[in-house]
Formats: sequence, C-alpha cells, structure tokens
Amino acid sequence: MPPRKSLSARAAERALANLAPPPPVVLVGCGKAKADRESAARSLYTGHLFRASWEYASAVAESEGGRRFILSAKHHLLSPWTWVEPYDLALTDLSADERRAWGVVVVSQISTVVPLRRGSRRLPRVVAFAGRAYVDAVQHGLDERLGPGALVVDAPMAGLGIGQRRAWLADRLAEVRADTLFVAYNCVP
Repeated sequence: MPPRKSLSARAAERALANLAPPPPVVLVGCGKAKADRESAARSLYTGHLFRASWEYASAVAESEGGRRFILSAKHHLLSPWTWVEPYDLALTDLSADERRAWGVVVVSQISTVVPLRRGSRRLPRVVAFAGRAYVDAVQHGLDERLGPGALVVDAPMAGLGIGQRRAWLADRLAEVRADTLFVAYNCVP
C-alpha cells in the first residue's frame, strides 16, 4: 500500500492544479464545399482549407488536452460526431445583428462544455481557425458573456487570405508530421 499523503500535500496538489490553465477550446470554421449526403460534421465539410484546418486544430487540441468543435453558420457549434445534412449558408449571408446573435449562441454552447464565468481567473484559451466573420461573432459572444476583452479569441490566421491560410497551414502541418515521425522513429524498440 502506498504511503498516504498528508493533508497539506493534498492541498498543495489541488492548489497547483488550480493554477494550471484549463485546456483550450479549438474551433474550426465550416466550409462551403460539402458532401452530398448526411455525414458526421467532421466529414461533411470537404474543402481543402477545412480539411487542413481540421487536421492542424486536432493536433493543437491533442497536444494541449483541449476540445475541438466546428463552427457552422446554420447549426452554430457542432461536435465533430454530430450528423448533419448538407446546407447552403455562410455566416456572411446573415446580417450584422444576426451574426452577433449567432456568436452569443455559440459561446453559450461552449459554456456547457467548459466554464465561462464573468470574473474568473481561469478561462480557457479559445483558438479559432476560421474566417473573420466567424472570429468576430465568437468574440462578440465572449464579450457579451464575460465583459469586453476578458477573453480574446486566438486567431492565428487572422488577416490572411485563403491562399495565405493554406500556405500557413501547410507549413504547420509539415512541422507536426515531422515531429510525429521523429517521435515514432525514436520510440521504436
């Protein structure tokens, strides 16, 4: 039987655990290109930019113990395993007020998975691999829920055009794949 930890040792472990940042929430914007039949959300979107964003977002979420979701103009926040019919709607098809309301709903959905409380010192990092309309709408939702600037969306591809996003993702995915191969090669007995 292992030795029992003292009350102060357990309290110290809990205190340290409370200092660690919570795992991130990683969001990927949906895409226009879709499968022609009902599919799991992660398979519904077939465009190159979505696929590359999803692959890189998955690597980020796995490396930091986070959760990943898809931002859908029609369905708001989607689990990758939610089955969805194809649809034709982009967030930019909505009015500015509708986009802001969409962002409030998305943040409300996120808060059912991770705590988002006004005044909290332990907020998760929210990372978005999505276009500006999606990032701005989520930021609006966060500002409404937590107060302006309390949590800023980390949008590493902000300001990049579609071709630049593809190139940025290709570079990052090459690094991830090289790291994976290095680890796999060096862990072979």
